[in-house]
Amino acid sequence: MRFVIVIPSSLLLLIAIFMIGSTRGPYKPQTVYPAPNTAEEFLKRGRLYEQEGNYEKALSDYLQAEQLTPEDSSVY
Repeated sequence: MRFVIVIPSSLLLLIAIFMIGSTRGPYKPQTVYPAPNTAEEFLKRGRLYEQEGNYEKALSDYLQAEQLTPEDSSVY
């Protein structure tokens, strides 16, 4: 006697997406924003550096964002 397990195609798709996503590592800040031009890009890259634990580079990006838009309170 054979047993057949029927898995809906949507479940197979979800499993495939999970497997692909779990093999990717975290995004590298220098890859996502290699040459930021705006304060927003510097802030985003700074947050990525901060999440990595690279606080010196994060601070550098935060200061650059501050210099670009000193009047913007969201930078602080």
